[in-house]
Amino acid sequence: MATSIAHVKTAQGKRYLFKLCKHWSHKFEVVSTETHAEIPFDAQARAVFDADDEGLVLQAIHEDVERLEWLQGVIATHLQRFALDEPLEINWVRQD
Repeated sequence: MATSIAHVKTAQGKRYLFKLCKHWSHKFEVVSTETHAEIPFDAQARAVFDADDEGLVLQAIHEDVERLEWLQGVIATHLQRFALDEPLEINWVRQD
């Protein structure tokens, strides 16, 4: 199991978490609260998000190390799309 984490500084963390969950809830069984979400993309991949007043913590988890970068890109691309004019710095750090 390969895992990467990104800490994104933004005052809109809870808002972005909500938007990401709403978007993916059309395709996946999203489990979320105001500050935490888990999105199972498939049997091999999932995302975990935690939001607070300082930002959003993104966690990408994939059974296939080769596909972890793909998952990171999917998450980052969607977050940037929802952030619109706010430039977000998303730097992934491997945890294994």
